[in-house]
Amino acid sequence: MTTSDVGMPSSLQSPETVLRRVYEEFRKTPLARDWPLDEGEVEFQSRIEMFKMALPYLSRPQSVVFDIGTGGGIAARFFKIIGCRVVSIDSVSASGMAAIENVRLAGVEAMPCDIERDPFPMDSESTDVVIFADVIEHLHHSPKPALEEIMRILRPGGAVIASTPNATRLTVRLKVLAGVSNWPKVWDFFDEPLSHYGHHHEYTIEEFKGVFERTGFLIDRFSLRESNSLTASLGRIEDLQSGTHAKSPSAKSKFYLARRAIWACASAVPQLRSSMTIAARRPLGGR
Repeated sequence: MTTSDVGMPSSLQSPETVLRRVYEEFRKTPLARDWPLDEGEVEFQSRIEMFKMALPYLSRPQSVVFDIGTGGGIAARFFKIIGCRVVSIDSVSASGMAAIENVRLAGVEAMPCDIERDPFPMDSESTDVVIFADVIEHLHHSPKPALEEIMRILRPGGAVIASTPNATRLTVRLKVLAGVSNWPKVWDFFDEPLSHYGHHHEYTIEEFKGVFERTGFLIDRFSLRESNSLTASLGRIEDLQSGTHAKSPSAKSKFYLARRAIWACASAVPQLRSSMTIAARRPLGGR
């Protein structure tokens, strides 16, 4: 596939160039003040890997990308720049309206939607790619209804690109040996008895593949990447709790040898890596 296949302007020579432009645009938005952007090389490469997985499914003129979980709007802006029509949704109860308003500034169609309760605001068989990045682990109940909605809106041959933490990553195993739970601390949601928006279920490799296969998807690509050992704060063992990341160079420099040892082990044994990404396709003949 060439860049012209997806309408990418000729002046933008690579997905890496586009993503760096997205970073620059994001820094100028009001949301940037309150939404820290992970800009390290590990995070950058993780995003690039996911976005490149989507490109083979975007061969039609004005391909349609449906972005679930707007967040900082990085994915939405990326696919908008390369010439796609992008529709992005986010949960207002979990994130408020700031993320939605942020991507609207970039000309992205964005709207509130609770994917555990609401039908997706897309016609059946209208979408080429669904981006489902680090959302599935936040669902309160079975992911099946959301996956069935993704299947419904995808064109035959279209794909969902999804990512999530690996429940059995090496950092989790080490933490459990040290007597520390991997789950969010109860104090994080103790005063919010109706719901909390942290992780509700982290998936093993077999589970993550299995929920897509049982919904009728064909898995085109699956990858495991190690990032947690290089990005998590290690001031205390408890800091390896899911979602805790080092933001300063000094924090990331702590326990350098331990970080590198964990990274080397996880790199050598893929099943111990921290994050998973999948490209799962709707069959050409339907479900």
